[in-house]
Amino acid sequence: MTFYKQSEYYDYMFDVRKRREATISSYMLEISYFMSWINSNYPDTDYMQISRVMILEYIESEKLNGKEIGTIDKKISILKSYFDFLWHNNLLAGSDPASKIKRSKREDRGSDSDALNDVDQKILNEWLRTKPVTKVQKAARDRALTAMCLYGGLTAREFQYLRLSHIETISDRMVVTIEGLERKREVIIYLGDAKPILEYLSTRQEDEPNFYLFPSSKGSPLSQRVIQLIFQKLSRDIGVHVYPRILRNTYAMNKFKEGFTREDVSALLGIDQWKPPE
Repeated sequence: MTFYKQSEYYDYMFDVRKRREATISSYMLEISYFMSWINSNYPDTDYMQISRVMILEYIESEKLNGKEIGTIDKKISILKSYFDFLWHNNLLAGSDPASKIKRSKREDRGSDSDALNDVDQKILNEWLRTKPVTKVQKAARDRALTAMCLYGGLTAREFQYLRLSHIETISDRMVVTIEGLERKREVIIYLGDAKPILEYLSTRQEDEPNFYLFPSSKGSPLSQRVIQLIFQKLSRDIGVHVYPRILRNTYAMNKFKEGFTREDVSALLGIDQWKPPE
Protein backbone atom coordinates (compact mmCIF):
# COMPACT_ATOMS: atom_id res chain seq x y z
CA MET A 1 0.00 0.00 0.00
CA THR A 2 1.33 3.40 -1.00
CA PHE A 3 0.69 6.92 0.25
CA TYR A 4 -2.87 7.28 -1.06
CA LYS A 5 -3.71 10.65 -2.70
CA GLN A 6 -0.23 11.96 -1.94
CA SER A 7 -0.19 14.78 -4.50
CA GLU A 8 -3.76 15.81 -3.63
CA TYR A 9 -2.91 15.97 0.07
CA TYR A 10 0.17 18.05 -0.72
CA ASP A 11 -1.94 20.53 -2.71
CA TYR A 12 -4.49 20.67 0.11
CA MET A 13 -1.81 21.45 2.69
CA PHE A 14 -0.20 24.09 0.49
CA ASP A 15 -3.21 25.80 -1.09
CA VAL A 16 -5.91 25.37 1.56
CA ARG A 17 -4.05 25.02 4.85
CA LYS A 18 -1.32 27.46 3.77
CA ARG A 19 1.43 25.37 5.34
CA ARG A 20 5.11 26.01 4.66
CA GLU A 21 7.16 23.63 2.53
CA ALA A 22 9.15 22.42 5.54
CA THR A 23 5.96 21.63 7.46
CA ILE A 24 4.42 19.80 4.52
CA SER A 25 7.61 17.77 4.05
CA SER A 26 7.52 16.63 7.68
CA TYR A 27 3.85 15.65 7.29
CA MET A 28 4.51 13.71 4.10
CA LEU A 29 7.46 11.91 5.69
CA GLU A 30 5.43 10.86 8.73
CA ILE A 31 2.51 9.57 6.64
CA SER A 32 4.92 7.60 4.44
CA TYR A 33 6.49 6.12 7.58
CA PHE A 34 3.04 5.19 8.90
CA MET A 35 2.10 3.51 5.61
CA SER A 36 5.36 1.56 5.71
CA TRP A 37 4.45 0.35 9.21
CA ILE A 38 1.01 -0.72 7.97
CA ASN A 39 2.63 -2.63 5.09
CA SER A 40 4.90 -4.47 7.53
CA ASN A 41 2.27 -5.31 10.13
CA TYR A 42 -0.89 -5.55 8.01
CA PRO A 43 0.41 -6.39 4.52
CA ASP A 44 -2.99 -7.30 3.07
CA THR A 45 -4.77 -4.18 4.30
CA ASP A 46 -6.18 -1.57 1.94
CA TYR A 47 -6.08 2.06 3.06
CA MET A 48 -9.88 2.01 3.48
CA GLN A 49 -9.49 -0.84 5.98
CA ILE A 50 -7.15 1.08 8.29
CA SER A 51 -8.86 1.19 11.67
CA ARG A 52 -8.54 3.18 14.86
CA VAL A 53 -7.04 0.11 16.54
CA MET A 54 -4.28 -0.08 13.91
CA ILE A 55 -3.42 3.60 14.36
CA LEU A 56 -3.29 3.15 18.14
CA GLU A 57 -0.99 0.13 17.72
CA TYR A 58 1.31 2.25 15.56
CA ILE A 59 1.38 5.00 18.20
CA GLU A 60 2.17 2.45 20.92
CA SER A 61 4.98 0.98 18.81
CA GLU A 62 6.50 4.46 18.47
CA LYS A 63 6.33 4.88 22.24
CA LEU A 64 8.13 1.55 22.61
CA ASN A 65 10.85 2.87 20.32
CA GLY A 66 11.52 5.68 22.76
CA LYS A 67 9.79 8.52 20.92
CA GLU A 68 9.19 11.50 23.20
CA ILE A 69 5.67 12.52 24.17
CA GLY A 70 5.85 15.72 22.13
CA THR A 71 6.89 13.71 19.08
CA ILE A 72 4.05 11.23 19.65
CA ASP A 73 1.52 14.08 19.83
CA LYS A 74 2.89 15.51 16.58
CA LYS A 75 2.48 12.13 14.88
CA ILE A 76 -1.12 11.96 16.08
CA SER A 77 -1.81 15.48 14.75
CA ILE A 78 -0.39 14.57 11.34
CA LEU A 79 -2.42 11.38 11.05
CA LYS A 80 -5.57 13.19 12.16
CA SER A 81 -4.94 15.82 9.48
CA TYR A 82 -4.44 13.22 6.76
CA PHE A 83 -7.47 11.08 7.56
CA ASP A 84 -9.61 14.19 8.04
CA PHE A 85 -8.61 15.21 4.50
CA LEU A 86 -9.60 11.79 3.13
CA TRP A 87 -12.89 11.78 5.02
CA HIS A 88 -13.97 15.26 3.92
CA ASN A 89 -13.24 14.31 0.32
CA ASN A 90 -15.35 11.13 0.58
CA LEU A 91 -12.29 8.93 0.12
CA LEU A 92 -12.98 6.67 3.11
CA ALA A 93 -15.45 3.80 3.13
CA GLY A 94 -16.74 4.65 6.61
CA SER A 95 -15.87 6.97 9.45
CA ASP A 96 -12.56 8.73 10.05
CA PRO A 97 -10.40 6.20 12.02
CA ALA A 98 -8.24 8.94 13.56
CA SER A 99 -10.97 11.36 14.63
CA LYS A 100 -11.36 10.04 18.19
CA ILE A 101 -7.67 9.49 18.90
CA LYS A 102 -6.64 11.91 21.63
CA ARG A 103 -3.36 13.68 22.12
CA SER A 104 -1.86 13.49 25.60
CA LYS A 105 -3.67 15.58 28.18
CA ARG A 106 -1.30 18.03 29.80
CA GLU A 107 -1.89 16.61 33.28
CA ASP A 108 -1.36 13.05 32.01
CA ARG A 109 1.66 13.66 29.82
CA GLY A 110 4.18 12.83 32.49
CA SER A 111 7.78 13.35 31.50
CA ASP A 112 9.82 12.08 28.58
CA SER A 113 12.41 11.20 31.21
CA ASP A 114 10.08 9.07 33.37
CA ALA A 115 12.05 6.40 35.22
CA LEU A 116 11.29 3.76 37.82
CA ASN A 117 11.44 4.88 41.44
CA ASP A 118 13.47 2.97 44.03
CA VAL A 119 10.53 0.84 45.16
CA ASP A 120 9.59 -0.24 41.63
CA GLN A 121 13.23 -0.95 40.82
CA LYS A 122 13.49 -3.20 43.86
CA ILE A 123 10.35 -5.10 42.80
CA LEU A 124 11.63 -5.51 39.25
CA ASN A 125 15.16 -6.51 40.28
CA GLU A 126 13.73 -9.10 42.64
CA TRP A 127 11.50 -10.48 39.89
CA LEU A 128 14.42 -10.71 37.45
CA ARG A 129 16.89 -12.29 39.86
CA THR A 130 14.82 -14.55 42.09
CA LYS A 131 11.73 -15.66 40.18
CA PRO A 132 12.27 -19.29 39.09
CA VAL A 133 12.73 -19.65 35.36
CA THR A 134 10.09 -21.82 33.74
CA LYS A 135 10.82 -24.25 30.95
CA VAL A 136 8.77 -22.12 28.59
CA GLN A 137 11.18 -20.38 26.24
CA LYS A 138 8.94 -17.34 25.89
CA ALA A 139 9.10 -16.70 29.63
CA ALA A 140 12.91 -16.77 29.51
CA ARG A 141 12.82 -14.52 26.45
CA ASP A 142 10.64 -11.92 28.15
CA ARG A 143 12.96 -11.77 31.16
CA ALA A 144 15.93 -11.35 28.84
CA LEU A 145 14.19 -8.52 26.99
CA THR A 146 13.54 -6.74 30.27
CA ALA A 147 17.14 -7.17 31.41
CA MET A 148 18.43 -5.82 28.08
CA CYS A 149 16.50 -2.59 28.62
CA LEU A 150 17.06 -2.17 32.36
CA TYR A 151 20.74 -3.16 32.56
CA GLY A 152 21.84 -2.22 29.04
CA GLY A 153 19.66 0.74 28.14
CA LEU A 154 18.65 -0.71 24.76
CA THR A 155 15.68 0.60 22.82
CA ALA A 156 13.03 -1.71 21.39
CA ARG A 157 14.35 -1.02 17.89
CA GLU A 158 17.88 -2.01 18.97
CA PHE A 159 17.06 -5.35 20.59
CA GLN A 160 14.56 -6.15 17.84
CA TYR A 161 17.34 -6.72 15.30
CA LEU A 162 20.03 -8.24 17.51
CA ARG A 163 21.51 -11.53 16.33
CA LEU A 164 23.12 -14.24 18.45
CA SER A 165 26.50 -13.24 17.03
CA HIS A 166 26.09 -9.77 18.57
CA ILE A 167 26.40 -11.26 22.09
CA GLU A 168 29.77 -12.15 23.57
CA THR A 169 30.75 -13.09 27.12
CA ILE A 170 34.19 -11.91 28.22
CA SER A 171 35.44 -12.51 31.76
CA ASP A 172 32.94 -10.85 34.12
CA ARG A 173 30.79 -9.14 31.51
CA MET A 174 28.54 -9.56 28.51
CA VAL A 175 29.25 -7.39 25.48
CA VAL A 176 26.28 -6.54 23.26
CA THR A 177 27.20 -5.01 19.90
CA ILE A 178 24.62 -2.57 18.57
CA GLU A 179 24.95 -1.94 14.84
CA GLY A 180 22.87 1.17 14.19
CA LEU A 181 22.40 2.97 10.91
CA GLU A 182 24.58 5.90 11.95
CA ARG A 183 26.86 4.48 14.60
CA LYS A 184 28.04 1.29 16.23
CA ARG A 185 28.52 0.85 19.94
CA GLU A 186 29.18 -1.85 22.51
CA VAL A 187 26.95 -2.21 25.55
CA ILE A 188 28.46 -3.75 28.68
CA ILE A 189 26.22 -5.76 31.01
CA TYR A 190 27.97 -7.35 33.98
CA LEU A 191 27.23 -11.02 34.51
CA GLY A 192 25.35 -10.47 37.76
CA ASP A 193 22.80 -8.42 35.84
CA ALA A 194 23.04 -10.52 32.68
CA LYS A 195 21.78 -13.71 34.37
CA PRO A 196 18.30 -13.59 32.72
CA ILE A 197 19.94 -13.10 29.33
CA LEU A 198 22.36 -15.98 29.88
CA GLU A 199 19.50 -18.24 30.95
CA TYR A 200 17.66 -17.38 27.76
CA LEU A 201 20.79 -17.97 25.65
CA SER A 202 21.05 -21.47 27.12
CA THR A 203 17.80 -22.29 25.29
CA ARG A 204 19.33 -21.17 21.98
CA GLN A 205 22.55 -23.21 22.00
CA GLU A 206 21.61 -25.21 18.90
CA ASP A 207 20.89 -22.13 16.78
CA GLU A 208 23.22 -20.58 14.23
CA PRO A 209 25.07 -17.34 15.19
CA ASN A 210 23.31 -15.35 12.48
CA PHE A 211 19.85 -16.18 13.88
CA TYR A 212 17.96 -13.32 15.49
CA LEU A 213 18.31 -13.18 19.26
CA PHE A 214 14.59 -12.60 19.75
CA PRO A 215 12.88 -14.20 16.73
CA SER A 216 9.25 -14.68 15.88
CA SER A 217 7.91 -18.18 15.27
CA LYS A 218 8.94 -17.74 11.62
CA GLY A 219 12.52 -16.75 12.47
CA SER A 220 12.10 -13.07 11.59
CA PRO A 221 12.58 -10.24 14.12
CA LEU A 222 9.76 -9.75 16.61
CA SER A 223 7.33 -7.16 15.29
CA GLN A 224 6.76 -3.92 17.18
CA ARG A 225 3.20 -5.07 17.74
CA VAL A 226 4.34 -8.25 19.50
CA ILE A 227 6.93 -6.34 21.55
CA GLN A 228 4.19 -3.97 22.66
CA LEU A 229 2.01 -6.89 23.80
CA ILE A 230 4.92 -8.53 25.64
CA PHE A 231 5.63 -5.46 27.75
CA GLN A 232 1.95 -4.81 28.39
CA LYS A 233 1.61 -8.32 29.82
CA LEU A 234 4.82 -8.01 31.85
CA SER A 235 3.63 -4.73 33.34
CA ARG A 236 0.37 -6.37 34.44
CA ASP A 237 2.10 -9.46 35.83
CA ILE A 238 4.82 -7.61 37.76
CA GLY A 239 2.79 -4.59 38.80
CA VAL A 240 5.47 -2.21 37.49
CA HIS A 241 5.50 -0.22 34.24
CA VAL A 242 8.22 -2.12 32.39
CA TYR A 243 8.19 -0.39 29.03
CA PRO A 244 11.47 -0.02 27.10
CA ARG A 245 11.54 3.80 27.26
CA ILE A 246 11.04 3.83 31.04
CA LEU A 247 13.63 1.07 31.56
CA ARG A 248 16.14 2.90 29.35
CA ASN A 249 15.58 6.11 31.32
CA THR A 250 16.06 4.16 34.55
CA TYR A 251 19.34 2.76 33.24
CA ALA A 252 20.53 6.27 32.35
CA MET A 253 19.59 7.71 35.74
CA ASN A 254 21.30 4.85 37.57
CA LYS A 255 24.52 5.46 35.65
CA PHE A 256 24.33 9.19 36.39
CA LYS A 257 23.85 8.48 40.11
CA GLU A 258 26.86 6.15 39.99
CA GLY A 259 29.02 9.11 38.96
CA PHE A 260 28.95 8.99 35.18
CA THR A 261 28.91 12.41 33.52
CA ARG A 262 26.20 13.53 31.10
CA GLU A 263 28.63 12.93 28.25
CA ASP A 264 29.35 9.43 29.57
CA VAL A 265 25.65 8.59 29.76
CA SER A 266 25.06 9.99 26.26
CA ALA A 267 27.78 7.68 24.93
CA LEU A 268 26.31 4.69 26.76
CA LEU A 269 22.91 5.40 25.22
CA GLY A 270 24.34 6.03 21.77
CA ILE A 271 22.88 9.53 21.53
CA ASP A 272 24.35 13.00 21.07
CA GLN A 273 23.08 14.58 24.26
CA TRP A 274 21.43 13.35 27.44
CA LYS A 275 20.36 15.45 30.37
CA PRO A 276 18.95 14.30 33.71
CA PRO A 277 15.45 15.36 34.74
CA GLU A 278 15.31 18.52 36.79
